[in-house]
Amino acid sequence: MSAVENNYTPYSESYTVPIEEQQNDIPAPNTDSESSGALFAWHNITVKVTVGSSSWKSKLGFSKSSKTVQVGEKLILNSVSGIVEPGQVLFIMGPSGSGKSTLLDSLADRVKLPVYGAVTLDGHPKDAFAFKQNAKYVEQFDHLFQSLTVKETLSYAAQFYCNSEECRASRVEDAMEILGLKNQQDVKVGGVFFRGLSGGQKRRLSVGVELVSAPRLLFLDEPTSGLDSASAFNLIQSLRNIARTRGTTIVCTIHQPSETVFEMCDQLLLLSGGRVAYFGPPKETLNHFGQLGYSIPEHTSVAEWVIDLINADFGDVDSVNRILDAWPNSEKADLLYRRLKQLGITDNDEFMVKKQTPLSSIGRKDVHFSTSMPWQTNVLVRRGFLNVLRNPAVIWLRFGMYVMLAILIGIVWLRLAQTASNMQNFASALFYVAAFMVFMSISVLPAYLEEKEIFIRERANGTYHVLSYQVAHFIVDAPFVFLLALAAGTICYWLVGFNSAFGRYCFFVWTLFLSLLVAESMMMVIAAIVPYFIVGIAMGAFVFGAFMCVQGFFIPLDNIGWWFRWFRYIALNYYSFASFMKNEFSNLVFSPSPDYIPPYPNPVAGETYLAQFGFATVNAWGYSGVMIGMAIIYRIIAGVWMWWFHTGKH
Repeated sequence: MSAVENNYTPYSESYTVPIEEQQNDIPAPNTDSESSGALFAWHNITVKVTVGSSSWKSKLGFSKSSKTVQVGEKLILNSVSGIVEPGQVLFIMGPSGSGKSTLLDSLADRVKLPVYGAVTLDGHPKDAFAFKQNAKYVEQFDHLFQSLTVKETLSYAAQFYCNSEECRASRVEDAMEILGLKNQQDVKVGGVFFRGLSGGQKRRLSVGVELVSAPRLLFLDEPTSGLDSASAFNLIQSLRNIARTRGTTIVCTIHQPSETVFEMCDQLLLLSGGRVAYFGPPKETLNHFGQLGYSIPEHTSVAEWVIDLINADFGDVDSVNRILDAWPNSEKADLLYRRLKQLGITDNDEFMVKKQTPLSSIGRKDVHFSTSMPWQTNVLVRRGFLNVLRNPAVIWLRFGMYVMLAILIGIVWLRLAQTASNMQNFASALFYVAAFMVFMSISVLPAYLEEKEIFIRERANGTYHVLSYQVAHFIVDAPFVFLLALAAGTICYWLVGFNSAFGRYCFFVWTLFLSLLVAESMMMVIAAIVPYFIVGIAMGAFVFGAFMCVQGFFIPLDNIGWWFRWFRYIALNYYSFASFMKNEFSNLVFSPSPDYIPPYPNPVAGETYLAQFGFATVNAWGYSGVMIGMAIIYRIIAGVWMWWFHTGKH
């Protein structure tokens, strides 16, 4: 048994309930309002990680030394207990590294590490199915669509939870009223391209997005971070109004609150080094620490004083340990343990949080939804179209880029004559279209990464199914990609002077559309996998660059070594370029160019030129089928990856 395990002492073992309990000393549930909140309690929550490992050189056989790094366990949370009643606001506070966020994420089922202890909802063991319907989580960062207004953001969020228009309108109006956003209802969220809400208003809107689901339990991760004192006060006041008017149970971590904000909570949980230093009403902290021999200095706020008192990094370590060791036998701990015992919360297996494997935890997340999958898809499609139409970064900047590139191609290869000397020029123009118009699909990555953060937030809160998101995304993407292909393809096709047959023009646009659709589907996979924009850019550039190597223009495919020749079968650019070439040169005869070097004294059939590239036997429509299959496969891969990995757990 490790040293950490020896030091692990659950509160249930260190505290003995008195024989004669005074029931009137036990806090009663809040009955000031018609409560729709949840009675949320937890007992002996413990999270630990393994530190140290065997030498990696020894594991890989690179070292003959048998020395290893000592393996042990570190407790991030050590037997943390607490309870919050309907209509109450609980602040979880502590110095940096105290375990605040870990506790919040553990209670909200947002950690990948195994969590030990008992968690109950309304006196019953927490169940993953019911918990998703009753609890919502507001993240520290505001992931919202920049182009939507306040009312639109709340309205679309409400549509995932209400089937009737009356219900949706009521919840949206109620949320704006409570959060003080009524006057900003027609203001866009704002971002790079839009002036919009302030930081405090965005944070309140993030709360409103979850509030329209009518949660009974609301978690918030440091909601006041980055806000000025006035914005922080208004936000916490809004949360307090939610708790009072709706009876919602609110649990949030908070960092450096002002004295006015500090006094607005009903319960306070102080953590230091993963252990409880205090749990109870904030107004009674002075009395609790006074009994331990500590007094607050003059002109010092209580919030600052208690945090400094339990900060082991910059304070007296022995003093902090004395405070932590004294907690289990304190008067406030006595009240807490009796309340937990009254609710019947023990360390029995019935209440213990079980370690969930990734498969079981993910599968249980997507079981129950407030609305059907067709309706979820409908809402996502309408929201997606509105965002695409308004947000310049999603379509309009890219539209301008493609049009300008098409004009550039048309000017450089302007009105080529159908002579044998221009066959290479036609081929190079088609290569440029197939290579660089596809390469420019990298520009969609920022929009996909932004949407991914919104998806993770909404999926983690049980808003909709991954399949609904993927289907809706494809429905939104396809028309706009087609418009890009139609505009850019039309401009460059007629400026260059490709085959004048209308059917050939239509197939050119069709092939360009499929190429861009596959490329953007591939970028969706990259956006799903990589966490950072710069990494995604590098990965996309590498993949498209590798595809160009086996496109068949610079070197005949048969001249590529067998060890890399196979790569063309998974390369989008090969199918795209081969289809363009087949469409342009088949059944076409180029007039002689006797003065060209090398000379072409006789007419040249297009098939003869295609044979030089190995494209004479290409089935262009068959390659279209391959590209359709690629687009579908990439979307499936992106969906599976997002379903498996993007669960909202850290």
